[in-house]
Order: sequence, then C-alpha cells, then structure tokens
Amino acid sequence: MRTEAKERLLIFPEGTLTNGEYVVPFKLGAFETLEPVQPIRLEFSNPHFSCTDLSTVISVAFNMCLTSTEMTLTWCNVVRPKEGETPASFANRAREEMVRDSAIQIASEGGYRDHLHLYASS
Repeated sequence: MRTEAKERLLIFPEGTLTNGEYVVPFKLGAFETLEPVQPIRLEFSNPHFSCTDLSTVISVAFNMCLTSTEMTLTWCNVVRPKEGETPASFANRAREEMVRDSAIQIASEGGYRDHLHLYASS
C-alpha cells in the first residue's frame, strides 16, 4: 500500500502577536481540513524580547540589539481530529496541547478584554 506524501505547512494560527504569557484563540482556517497537526511552542528567555506593541521594523531592530536571547522550541504531541469533531473543537484541543506543561495560559476569547490583560502584564 502506497501513501501519498503530503506537503508540510508552517502557520501561526493565532493570527496576531502576544506577550508570550497567553495564547489567544486560533483562527480556524488551518483546522478546516481536519488533518492532524503538530503544535510547536516557541519560548524566549530574555524578558525584554517582544514582538508586541511595536511595528515590525522597529521590533526587528530592537530585538537585534539585545545581547542574547535563547529560544526554546518544544515539539508538542500531534493532535488528531476526533470522529465528527468540528474545526473549532479541534483548534481548541491543539491550543490546549500547545500550552500543556508550560506557564503559558489560555486566553478565553481573544477579544478586547483579553488583549487589555495581555498587554497589561507585559
């Protein structure tokens, strides 16, 4: 039996940048196909490393001036869709897997109140 090789795709399903303390709800486009996903968590050691609240150019320039920043990449468990599962439920399970065994919290809705809390803690 021959299986077709599938292309791999790297996405950032939050669709925005956060302060690294919370994960906001994922956009559902990547989960519509109900194909297994491999969550990857990126964490940075330098408390001054940030991509939030700055334009992309300023953020890149600022972060390049830091003396050192270690990045930890964690390969989380593959998340497979359950029979009859909706893309929203599948995305939420992937998000829960991504924060498991970390200090990162799940933001409830990614709306205005969550964003105020996200940015207030940075």
